[in-house]
Amino acid sequence: MSHAVYRPSDLPSRMARKIEVDAESGCWLWTGSCNRASGYGQVSYQGKTDLVHRVAFKLLVGEIREGFQVRHTDPRRCRHTRCCNPNRLEAVIKEESVVRSD
Repeated sequence: MSHAVYRPSDLPSRMARKIEVDAESGCWLWTGSCNRASGYGQVSYQGKTDLVHRVAFKLLVGEIREGFQVRHTDPRRCRHTRCCNPNRLEAVIKEESVVRSD
């Protein structure tokens, strides 16, 4: 994972305008459209609807390899499905994501 520190302004302006930073938690809370079933923020990216935390990761950190999922590094500290702060995200294989969820 990258050690860079990202800011919402590092994203395209159309995305950055829809992010509110929670000063207490540091979460980047997505104020745009959300998936009704999961509660995760969503955005149109490259002609498709994708989860905003995945798009923020792709744009600022890098591509997500096949078979990997993007998840919060510490879900106990950040449980917001609308959080898209790439400073708190990592790409892990699906099996690792499942193990960490328990």
